[in-house]
Amino acid sequence: MSATATIEPAGARDAFRPTFSELLASEDVALLREPLRRWMATGRGRRESAAIVYEAWLLAGGEPGLIGESLSAWLALHDRSPTAQLLYKAWLTAGVAHGLALSQPDGACSPK
Repeated sequence: MSATATIEPAGARDAFRPTFSELLASEDVALLREPLRRWMATGRGRRESAAIVYEAWLLAGGEPGLIGESLSAWLALHDRSPTAQLLYKAWLTAGVAHGLALSQPDGACSPK
């Protein structure tokens, strides 16, 4: 009997696991939804630098309600940050795109 060797590319059995930054760069809302939920649950969404994540989510077309509570907490801490104005604008733009009447980013949104 002869033995046949199988040659596989290096790392062929490793599952591709993109980083959160790579997911944000992809702007694919479906890919981002669950990692974003897990990320917000860690509490890292309160850091000032978290604004980049919230803005990317909204600009990619993500539903505002998913981040409403975390964004409200962020704004309570960083409302005077120059970035806050960008987030308010992204929040309002996203609400219009999703057909929502948004008064504030605390999850209080209703269909038009």
